[in-house]
Amino acid sequence: MVHLVLKAGRIIEMRVIGEGFQTLHGFSAAEMMRSDCQRLTAPRAERERLMKSIINAAASTDSFEIEFVRTGADGDLLWSLFRGNARQDADGRTAVHGVVIDIDVRKRARLVLDERSQLVAAFADSVPDGGVFQIQVFTTGLSELSFASQNFGQLCPGFKRHAADPVDLLFADSAPAVRKELSRKIQRSCTQLTNLDHEFTIGVNESERSFVIRARPVLALGRVILNGLLLDGTERARSRRALAEREQILRNIGDNLPSGFVFQLIREANGATRFTYVSAGFEKLTGLPRQEVSISIAPLLRLFSA
Repeated sequence: MVHLVLKAGRIIEMRVIGEGFQTLHGFSAAEMMRSDCQRLTAPRAERERLMKSIINAAASTDSFEIEFVRTGADGDLLWSLFRGNARQDADGRTAVHGVVIDIDVRKRARLVLDERSQLVAAFADSVPDGGVFQIQVFTTGLSELSFASQNFGQLCPGFKRHAADPVDLLFADSAPAVRKELSRKIQRSCTQLTNLDHEFTIGVNESERSFVIRARPVLALGRVILNGLLLDGTERARSRRALAEREQILRNIGDNLPSGFVFQLIREANGATRFTYVSAGFEKLTGLPRQEVSISIAPLLRLFSA
């Protein structure tokens, strides 16, 4: 327990009840007073901030909690918490009653957690065409979207923070068949603690959008936590369909040539050569099955050299 009296921004009186002060700081309250509080905190700006915070709390006759940096017995900078209440008297003095608590381990753990959280947030917001999320599925039957990256609103405009079914957190307005299949996959992931990897499509025609959802479940007390990634694969799916349509057109042309054939031949980096596509006319002209030359061009070379 600490009792302070301040005037004109300086401590003019200090009483410490118990031996905790010396245990905490490595020096007695009397030593601190003799040094004009120079040993209390470091650097100087931190000491001035602490005094200012105490005086401001006294002016409002309010209770306060102030985290500050102190100098430990070995000279290290350590975190403490000063919790108390303050008041001013008619002579302009500030009386402060409070306790000083060592929070160094807790504070440093929190700072590390904050740094990691900032790293995760920075990574989540930089994922192209995607977002990072965390869903908690409770044994009570409720689900909660406990984290969503900034761009999540663009991926799922109707996303919710709380719902009974995890699917409703993300795609409550999707078609029943889509919701049912995605719900089944999520439930299986949570029950069997297996990774979730599912590709699905919502909407029709111009509003159609394709997604890939990947998540890893973690078993926690009373819940399963799904840490996942939601990717918008709409453009990729459209490009894939367009490529497949073009390939089909070329195949139709190649298979209907009256006296010729169309092929695609690839030479690999290791020197190997193979056909990736041969039209139907190949068999008419050479008498060789297409499946045979798709594995090796040796039969075709033998035919040409005969």
